[in-house]
Amino acid sequence: REDAAGRRGDRVTGAQRDVPIAPATLTKGVSPTQAPVGETVRYTLTTTIPANANYYFADLSDSLPAGVEYVAGSAHVVFAGGPTIADEPRVSGSVAAGQNLVWSVEDAAPISTSTSQRTIRITYDAKIRDTVKSAAPTNTAVFSWNTNPGDNDPATRQKTLNASAIVTIQNPNLTVQKLVKPLGAADGAYAAAKTGNPDQGFTYRVRVTNTGNV
Repeated sequence: REDAAGRRGDRVTGAQRDVPIAPATLTKGVSPTQAPVGETVRYTLTTTIPANANYYFADLSDSLPAGVEYVAGSAHVVFAGGPTIADEPRVSGSVAAGQNLVWSVEDAAPISTSTSQRTIRITYDAKIRDTVKSAAPTNTAVFSWNTNPGDNDPATRQKTLNASAIVTIQNPNLTVQKLVKPLGAADGAYAAAKTGNPDQGFTYRVRVTNTGNV
């Protein structure tokens, strides 16, 4: 064809544009948010996988604080739009120092490209032990993956922002005070100990003070 300047031939022009893919997201919650020692709480992890993206060797991990114990057999995993993931995590560490829970998506299959958004939802229970070291223990979840199907090196993994949940420990702190005074004496006569005659009467006062948060 001929262009406006009288030159003949075909010309091809092109343009390139990078289209970013939305990142995965991770949220975490706990219920109840306040609990006494000995209570069981339920944690929920929700990971959203965007459409049109592959995730290889993906892991969901959750680090429990010291004194908070995973309840074995309580975990349940639902991967909407993805492969079945085993409910029970790999558990390492100790209750005294803190446990780490890991769910490996790659054990089921890679998270392959999909035209639809997908969601991984994990719920599990944990018990507040009397060895808990913090008044507001925080535990943090991480979703990690590789972009190369042949790369399972943890050092090259990408990660989303961490997601955390906090439980406020309801901890009463009681002190008991017992005082005594001669019967009929003014309140100012109360003391930790009194002497008297065998036939003398006494009045006792017991005071319980709670300086805890419940």
